[in-house]
Amino acid sequence: QAKLGGKAAFADQLKALGASQEDLEELAGRRRLAERYVDTAVAPGVAVTEEEARAHYEIPENQVYHAEQLRLRAIFGNAPPGIDEKETAKARARIDEAERRVLAGEEFAAVAREMSDDMSKASGGDFGWIAPEVIPAEFRGRVWAIEPGEMSGVLRGQYAFVLMQVLEKRPRGPYPFEEMKTDVTSQLRKAKLSRAAQVTDAL
Repeated sequence: QAKLGGKAAFADQLKALGASQEDLEELAGRRRLAERYVDTAVAPGVAVTEEEARAHYEIPENQVYHAEQLRLRAIFGNAPPGIDEKETAKARARIDEAERRVLAGEEFAAVAREMSDDMSKASGGDFGWIAPEVIPAEFRGRVWAIEPGEMSGVLRGQYAFVLMQVLEKRPRGPYPFEEMKTDVTSQLRKAKLSRAAQVTDAL
């Protein structure tokens, strides 16, 4: 009733359909019973194998594409606008020390976990695959030019000093199945359940 604009509009719509509210309630009840049947009797037996999901995703029209991307990790030293020169220098020194340690042979991820001021420190500074527009415009070109395995050098952003390391690059193309497996499997299972629900409704 609310969606149609009130009781009067609801009554007019039912009249146009040649139905009563009792008819509608009966139909809704039957649908709820059908849904309950699907949930309890059908859904537990509906499964999608990895082979099914992979075969589905290998069809070009079923693939999901990404833009050009790179995978990077970073170490941050917070230096937001308004802090004094002493605090700014302290943040810069922290990132310089992080860079020195990595260049001396320490694992970037280990240094990030210890020294970064960003929440990404929990994953060793790893941001996963990202598109160009995610990187701040002031040093986007510089970061995108870095070869895999190399670092950016210390960069000054609006809110922090940052040291980045590019891990991998990939051109535009379909996401690998391994990255889409959960979504594809879920979509196929929903489609199977929907077909089962349609059969149940027909019965």
